[in-house]
Amino acid sequence: MLRLTREFGGARIDPRPSNGQVYFALPFAGMVHYSGALVWPLTSLTCLLLAATVCIAMHRSSVRYPALLQALFIVPSIAVALGIGAWQLWVHVPALHSAWNPAAPEHARHALLYLAGVCALCAAFFIATQRQLARRTGTAAAMLSSLACLVLVLLLASWLAPGTSYLLVWPVLAALAAFAGLHVRRVAAWPPAARCAVLLAGVLPAVVLVLPVLRDSYLVLSPQRMNIPVAMLALLLAVSTPLLAHARRYVARTLLAAGLGGLALAGSAGPFTEEPPLQANALVYYKDMPSWDAYWLHPAADLDPWQKTLFANLKEPHIFVNVFGWQSPRQWYAWAPRDGLAFPLVRILRNGKAPGRHADFTLVSQNRAPQIRLQVTGARPTRVTMNGRVLLDLEAKSLTIILYGMEDAPLQFRIEVLSDPIFAVRIEEVVPGLPEHLLPPRPAAPLVPLSGQSIAADTLWFY
Repeated sequence: MLRLTREFGGARIDPRPSNGQVYFALPFAGMVHYSGALVWPLTSLTCLLLAATVCIAMHRSSVRYPALLQALFIVPSIAVALGIGAWQLWVHVPALHSAWNPAAPEHARHALLYLAGVCALCAAFFIATQRQLARRTGTAAAMLSSLACLVLVLLLASWLAPGTSYLLVWPVLAALAAFAGLHVRRVAAWPPAARCAVLLAGVLPAVVLVLPVLRDSYLVLSPQRMNIPVAMLALLLAVSTPLLAHARRYVARTLLAAGLGGLALAGSAGPFTEEPPLQANALVYYKDMPSWDAYWLHPAADLDPWQKTLFANLKEPHIFVNVFGWQSPRQWYAWAPRDGLAFPLVRILRNGKAPGRHADFTLVSQNRAPQIRLQVTGARPTRVTMNGRVLLDLEAKSLTIILYGMEDAPLQFRIEVLSDPIFAVRIEEVVPGLPEHLLPPRPAAPLVPLSGQSIAADTLWFY
């Protein structure tokens, strides 16, 4: 990662705007990508195909504008009803997903049972409402309204989130092509099995692309809200409208029974007893050059019994004036051994006077710290360079520099300041983790590895 950061950090930035790439995975084909410049041409092609399909349907299937507009208002209402119903079921019947635990893979089957049950119920409701809508507006109008709503969503996705447009453009293109193809006279004369194959081909891209996103969005993103997976399901159902329109009555009933059965199985699992979560270690080992000492620090919070023994010198948090000044927050502190870290290796090269007031110094991290912080106080920097690279070239009221991945590389700084003040440069090398060999034995605790911090600090004064 450091090599990649240096490689791209040192490369020239192309001033020309980039359209990016659209990436998605295909089963058995791996990762597929194409230029973001194709997003709007594909969206335009989809809109043109929708207009052509509407014209064909009005000519061949006697679709009328009033029926189509009526269906355009009803179909989004059905999708919203599906989302609200799934969310209310999650919130008000928690016993159905008591075994849910996103951190435990062995409980994923219970989560997927719940998802399958909800999806089956939503599909049954969608098929039933679509059948009623088809009776009022006609089958072709109900189909076209679903696809037209998806085209409107595609326009928004192409504008606001072009990277996700593939979830809509390819399924909608395939569904529109299948719908238009079925109205061709030659295709209309095909046997029912061949026509059914055309419908299946129109639904296949949606199944291949949307189903994995539906599952992943439930397991990873926001299962407690159920908004994203239900949106993916609505997309899949809307694309499948031409196929579902030919479904028999028992299909909706079967889905209803399967949904209730899936929810029953998901709710039959015992509740998950969550283990205590890992706690971040807030302890800090701080080694300070000006005071020539080291300290254990902890934010002003309640301490556990082991931490109370470490900070036995204090009854409550205090402001550590000697190191951090009167403006610092209250904290727990205790003296620590000095051999946990090396001090920053600094050599002052030049302390220029006014009118060209500046400070030159070199810094090498003997700790190979992954993070180095520098803060200028008491002066207004006007120009700052590091190893000849300009970091600041205009006047600033304050300046903080944070460097990552410098390891033990020699860093030469030149800081030019306004006027002729006495100013300081505070240097802190931050290393994750603590020198555990300096700490007293502690009982086993669920701590996040390397969540403590070790800091080696120095302050350079320029008079």
